[in-house]
Amino acid sequence: MNYFVEGLQGSGKTTLVGQLSEHFPEYKTIREGEYSPVELAWCAYLTKDEYAEVLEKFSDLRAQIEEKTYFEDEHVIVCYTKVQTENHGFYQELEKHEIYNNRVSFEEFKRIILTRFQNWSGDKYLFECSLFQNIVEDMMLFRVATDDDIVAFYKEIKQALEGKKIHIMYLKAEDIEGNLNVIRKERSDENGKEIWFPMMMQFFDNCPYSKANGTSGEADLIAHFAHRQELELRILEEVFPGQYSVLLRGVKLVPVKKEDLETVWKMQVEAFSGLLEKYQDYDMSPGAEKLDKIEARFNQPWTTYYFIVAENKNVGVIRIVNKKDGSRKRISPIWIMEEFRGKGYAQKAILEAEKIYGVDNWSLDTILQEKGNLHLYEKMGYHQTGQIEHINDKMDIVFYEKG
Repeated sequence: MNYFVEGLQGSGKTTLVGQLSEHFPEYKTIREGEYSPVELAWCAYLTKDEYAEVLEKFSDLRAQIEEKTYFEDEHVIVCYTKVQTENHGFYQELEKHEIYNNRVSFEEFKRIILTRFQNWSGDKYLFECSLFQNIVEDMMLFRVATDDDIVAFYKEIKQALEGKKIHIMYLKAEDIEGNLNVIRKERSDENGKEIWFPMMMQFFDNCPYSKANGTSGEADLIAHFAHRQELELRILEEVFPGQYSVLLRGVKLVPVKKEDLETVWKMQVEAFSGLLEKYQDYDMSPGAEKLDKIEARFNQPWTTYYFIVAENKNVGVIRIVNKKDGSRKRISPIWIMEEFRGKGYAQKAILEAEKIYGVDNWSLDTILQEKGNLHLYEKMGYHQTGQIEHINDKMDIVFYEKG
């Protein structure tokens, strides 16, 4: 399987790719600006003659340039932003040879992209914004393409990817303005002077889309990002059904420490007290467990407990079982405290777990009679295995798997 991590600027793509790379070191991670078999962001796309001219013109940088050079058929790709120099003329010169921002005709643009997606083969790749961001921005802002035209182009990309195992992890931004404010601060110098955002605004205000539609300024930029996210979600639904997960922000998982176990136990007993009273399952219910059972699980090398944190509070807990032996990862149990239910925190917590451990090869079980639980898990791609365990006259346990 190959994973494409996508989303708007500031949605957390780099952070997610870092987490996945750490947990799955066997995957080849391709970050934005690095050489990629499918993407050309921040890379010059040159003929061999053009490449020879670059080497001659910037002979003092020849060793660095050659180190960041890759040959594909009759073309040469230079990851020029990875070359270190104070000669800004070098970057300006190589930038002219990028394929984005209307620097090549649309027919040539399509040919390059479709050919590279089609020619790519491999497994266990982890790509950062290699499928949507640069292609969609080019078509929206510089070619002023309609949504339908962009969707149609992605149908061609889907054909070029035919037979390749891919899964798209899309980080949906629920607070686009808030996300932008965060990265504005992150991408400032040591004196707090913004570096990235003024360039982003200049880029947006002067693109053909803004010129054609009379848009400019921060509010219009945020509206553009909202439109782009809607379009990308539409592409996922219409073009890549069954090949994507939408990940929501707003919840984080914080590993439980040993000194927190009594707190976890008290939360568990309280959270499951209603189900314990309803089903009278005193042998298996988490609401009837003693602290020593929590402690025993915590000490298992394959168990990790996490606090589910939202609203700056511990709103619940999730336990992940991951034996790393090829067996299915397991959620057992997960709960949200009663006062925080109905806000989607369980779904977001599971999605956060998938960001850490991957989206495939999961299992869990739940009470068959709790239809809300069944709906949640099935909405998230889990399917019943057919195994049902009868507990008593009031309750049965149904087993689920995903991936």
